Amino acid sequence: FSADPLTGQPCVLIEAARGLGDAVVQGLIEPDRYRVDARGVLAEAIPANRGAPVLAEDQILHLAHIVRDVASKANAPQDIEWAWDGADFYLLQSRPITSLIGRRVYSTSMVSEMLPGLIKPLVWSVSTTSKLTNVLGRVFTELIGPNDIDFTLLAKRIHSRMYADTTMLGELLERMGLPANFFEIMSRDERTEQRQRPPLTWKSLRTMFRLVRFVWRHSRVTDEISAFIERHSRELEPYRHADWSSADAKLMLAQVEQLVNIYSETLWVNFIGPLNMMARNRLLCQLVERWAPDVVPSDLVRGLMGLKSLQSTYELRSLAAQACGLGPDILRLLIEEDDETIRGILSASEEGQALIGKMDAFLDRYGFLSASGTDLSRAPWVENPTVIWQAIGRNAADPGYTGQEMDQENVEATREEAERRVRVNLNRVQIALLDRLLSSTKTYIRLRERSSFLISEDSFEMRRLFMALADHLIQGGDLDERDDIFYLAVEEVRELVEGKLEAGAARELVASRRAETEADALIDPPNTICGDYAPTHPIAQIEGQEYLTGIIGSSGQARGHARVIIDPAEAPATLTQNDILVVPFTDVSWTPLFSGIGGVVAETGGQLSHSAIVAREYGLPAVVNVKHATHLIRDGQPIVVDGNHGRVYLK
Repeated sequence: FSADPLTGQPCVLIEAARGLGDAVVQGLIEPDRYRVDARGVLAEAIPANRGAPVLAEDQILHLAHIVRDVASKANAPQDIEWAWDGADFYLLQSRPITSLIGRRVYSTSMVSEMLPGLIKPLVWSVSTTSKLTNVLGRVFTELIGPNDIDFTLLAKRIHSRMYADTTMLGELLERMGLPANFFEIMSRDERTEQRQRPPLTWKSLRTMFRLVRFVWRHSRVTDEISAFIERHSRELEPYRHADWSSADAKLMLAQVEQLVNIYSETLWVNFIGPLNMMARNRLLCQLVERWAPDVVPSDLVRGLMGLKSLQSTYELRSLAAQACGLGPDILRLLIEEDDETIRGILSASEEGQALIGKMDAFLDRYGFLSASGTDLSRAPWVENPTVIWQAIGRNAADPGYTGQEMDQENVEATREEAERRVRVNLNRVQIALLDRLLSSTKTYIRLRERSSFLISEDSFEMRRLFMALADHLIQGGDLDERDDIFYLAVEEVRELVEGKLEAGAARELVASRRAETEADALIDPPNTICGDYAPTHPIAQIEGQEYLTGIIGSSGQARGHARVIIDPAEAPATLTQNDILVVPFTDVSWTPLFSGIGGVVAETGGQLSHSAIVAREYGLPAVVNVKHATHLIRDGQPIVVDGNHGRVYLK
């Protein structure tokens, strides 16, 4: 099968047995079962006879390649019968997978980084709707032309996660004259699959013209993005100093609406900037791969001093330098105790009071950051500073800590050596192209980091408004707890404020949705779901699997023990160079955890993701886009991060 016949998940499932196929079809014998994931990696092998598998791994991968090729040409998932004569594979029959016909397919493959983790109803109604209408809707409208499409239907909340409706996406692509599986063809892992170009039609030619126009309009937007960031920062100033505790509820709702509009434009800027960044980085990688294949392309964008996401780290190190002189007992206090206890003990001395003052100044500048900048339901640093106190304590307690900013010497030396090795193989024209690509890629990286900060601050200011609304509703007897408001959609909050939704009905909605979210937190749904069937069986790990594959995030190798962390606020109080962070993703607020560790493994992201960029600045080996890493790697398990080849070896 070119897809899982139950879930529609994009993997190849193979059943194999010696002899004629009739015995397999009639269920008379138990066949070997193999699963090859979407990247062409053997993810599961269950031979009927463990001592004598029917197919070797290279045969399995070759057959999977053939099956994918047929499905791509047929433009539909295929059920294929095949034979092996000892030398070659023969396809005997191919037909659509009947169980998948007419069923809508939902996937996390293209949206897992847009809003990762569990999504509460309020966050969905604010963040997700804004992304779908003001980012994806805007892109498709430019490529398709004027339309009446409801782009909010492009994604669905399933088991409290975000899934893209790939069936609707396919319909939009076909409307443009492209194959429904165009993105699958173009994004297929180039290490194992040969990309196929879609045929040219008058529709695809029109789309190509509109795409060229889109690229021309948005390919030189550095000045536009910079101006927006400056303007938007000024627009946020009144919100930063506003006290909503006594404000009228309807006034706060009006302010929420205004903030959502501003936030929507920030999302667009944070999309179009990274799009330019990735395009230029791709050209840079192609140039390096052709003329200096022994160089890791990401080494060329190390040492980006002045990154917005690293400024908080520099200040944290300054705080740690001040804490160094307070003695081991105070440092242990910072690592182990909560904010209230720490402040109570520190306030007993002048040095402690000075540290509290600097900590408060730090929180004034960066306290809006949280575990996920797009999720306004996550408590920000200012509400839970424990992770910051721990970072201060860890840095100050490190025997090798000097109190200086991050040592850039090794990072810059790596970058300079990579540049030298590339330049020696290029002519003058190619060197000029290299310089231009490097400069523009770095510029867009810096702009992306700045716009990401604005998204976090937008979310924080919306959270403040909703928290004030929750207090108002609690006083009126409509809600019981502040967090209850996150289990209502923004339209329902408005109806509750205006008296159109009864308090009893609101409480029932909150209770049922809270229970649903808590249950969803305990399951691990698949990346792809077909129809209404959403199995939640655990992810299987192939027995004896030596390594997991991903994308090179930061070069180098590191050996240590895995520290599986889902939320930075729940990280161990002590982390050392023997610890390898294994995380679902990272945002700006994860940066304090990178100090003093050995390496990073992330489930999502690419070479220019936040995880990869910050790992490079710290000189940490990193592998990103390692699917299901937080499930397949056990906490405490010895692992090796090979950032030179994009592998995580399991011990």
